[in-house]
Amino acid sequence: MSPLPLPFNPAALPETVTVALVEAAPVYFDADAALARLRQLVDRAADAGASLVAFPETWWGGYPVWVDRAPGAALWEEPGMMHLHRLMLTHALAADSPHLEALCSLAAERDVDIVLGANERHG
Repeated sequence: MSPLPLPFNPAALPETVTVALVEAAPVYFDADAALARLRQLVDRAADAGASLVAFPETWWGGYPVWVDRAPGAALWEEPGMMHLHRLMLTHALAADSPHLEALCSLAAERDVDIVLGANERHG
């Protein structure tokens, strides 16, 4: 069996890739502030020579750690939890989000690829 053809010429790939692994706290409940912080971190990584900038799981929006740590926090019908869930959805990334467009523009401006763990919202 022959290997599948690649959609690119492997010889055209760089010999090395400089990767920046971001270890920074997420910004909760504020998509504009999250974008500003992401821009700072990507700029710093690109200035240091990175061509790939990788963020942790759920960096955009943050992981709702209170679900794991607070008794009763996962009671979805509880008013406080409903409020937190609504906040998370409000600030999550969506495919048609201006924040996602800004993220893509930043990647193009800085000539980097960005891997971003994010809370995602449909619609």
